[in-house]
Amino acid sequence: HPTIPVQSPLSFDILDLWNQQSIGGCTYHVLHPEGRTYSARPANASEAESRRLERFQNFSTSGVKVAPEEELNPSFPMTLDLRWPASGHVAAS
Repeated sequence: HPTIPVQSPLSFDILDLWNQQSIGGCTYHVLHPEGRTYSARPANASEAESRRLERFQNFSTSGVKVAPEEELNPSFPMTLDLRWPASGHVAAS
């Protein structure tokens, strides 16, 4: 959306709700995580795929994880808005 600033990186944790554990996750960076930039477009599909894969980092957290309470946007109840911070989350300044 043109009026919303970039919010990166995005971190996703896949939770096993039955056992209350994280079973995996990843972090997605809009740009290369080490700040590398490219001066030209990818030469072929393999290079483009390689660049995409560089932006994902797998991670796994351990310990008990409780899923956060679901928050609904009353204006758009069927839309998952990832811009909304979780309850009790304090934005970094």
